[in-house]
Amino acid sequence: MADPLKKESDTRNLSARRLRAVPRHPVPPPRETSRDYARPYRPFPLGLVNSVGRGLAAAGLMRPLTVESIIADAARAADAPKGFRGLTDDYREGLEVLVESIEREAGLNTLGRMIVRGRLTSTLRSRFGAELVFEADASILDATLAPPVIITGLQRTGTTLLHRLMAADRRFRSLSSWEVLDPAPRRQGGRRQEDPRLRAARRAEKGAAWMSPDFFAVHPIDHLAPEEDVLLLDATFKSQVAEAILRVPSYSLWLEKADSTPAYDFMRKLLLLFQRSRRRPFWILKTPHHLEYLDILLKVFPDARVVQGHRDPSKTLGSFLSMVAHGHGMFTDSVDAPEIGCRWSRKCLRMVQKGMDVRTALPPAEESRRFLDVQFADLIRDPLQVLQEIYNFAGLEFDGEAEAAASRMLADHGRYRYGRHVYSLADFGTSPAEVRHDYDSYISRYRVPMEEDK
Repeated sequence: MADPLKKESDTRNLSARRLRAVPRHPVPPPRETSRDYARPYRPFPLGLVNSVGRGLAAAGLMRPLTVESIIADAARAADAPKGFRGLTDDYREGLEVLVESIEREAGLNTLGRMIVRGRLTSTLRSRFGAELVFEADASILDATLAPPVIITGLQRTGTTLLHRLMAADRRFRSLSSWEVLDPAPRRQGGRRQEDPRLRAARRAEKGAAWMSPDFFAVHPIDHLAPEEDVLLLDATFKSQVAEAILRVPSYSLWLEKADSTPAYDFMRKLLLLFQRSRRRPFWILKTPHHLEYLDILLKVFPDARVVQGHRDPSKTLGSFLSMVAHGHGMFTDSVDAPEIGCRWSRKCLRMVQKGMDVRTALPPAEESRRFLDVQFADLIRDPLQVLQEIYNFAGLEFDGEAEAAASRMLADHGRYRYGRHVYSLADFGTSPAEVRHDYDSYISRYRVPMEEDK
């Protein structure tokens, strides 16, 4: 005979679950990002600053960007000896080309000019600071670098999610935003004071969210979360960072022809510097930038294992072009979406072609040993299974602790926290059919499944 008390208890529990499942108040839909790229969002104070700056520029009172002033300001900020210009000058050409391109082509507004000047100076100051550390303690560069697992692939293929899942594992050393923005350690007033780099990164995060909430909806920034190592390549001014946030086409063309080996060599030195403060058995690194430079990556990091993410390029490209347009909107009042579409459609196609060329040139056994392909659809459907495959590829056990850490990260990975990203390839002068046609060889080689057009 059924227990009436148990039946009543079960009924109450079922009712409670149903009540919890239904919100007491309607949940408003997430805010959608703007597709009016030509008119970027501006908080009133920023609009006022830009307006005043236009008047100063018209009167010839705006200080121009110059390479020498940036170098001098960076050396002074790094407390470098008088006349210090770096231990090597392999950064100089990139800085010169970038500054000239910014001045002629970027169309910066007043605030954009202030931020860019500060960022260039800060980047060089960090490089000088690191070089002074290496000069004082050469043993840092004699250490053995922990073997890296490196995630790459086209933008918006799930590489950020994968990166953060693996960085949750205690065995992997990752780079936080506050570290990559300022690699060189700074002097602190007291033993227990917070690292000033943390405070600076937190201010930058809050400032960016205030300036462009749409950009945050596309690509949330967290100063404590794992960040792309492409920012380390900035130390030699040979990275895609500038061309992703600014209109600098002549710099972009120069970068495609330049030898990026010095940038990767210096990146390795910076990893050794980071490793001195906190070492783990493995590094976990990530950036789409590496896809264009796999030959150099494998040469500088000979024991690297590379995980390449794949997704229908008609989905990745539209999302990424929108992100670039929102990024440009923070620095200029003249965002040209079709021009961004033309330039970056070519750039992304070049990236996958260069990556395919490097991989095709490898013997099949060597390619299988060095590369693992991950489909976005598999990552979304069963992320823990994908992690299991990656760990097997890297020769690691995907143990219970690693699985629990990844599961916690997935639970905290809230979607639409800052709004819902909406975009269309049509805004950038192309279509899903055109993109798939251009990427036909890539889609075929890696058997990339197509997604439904909406």
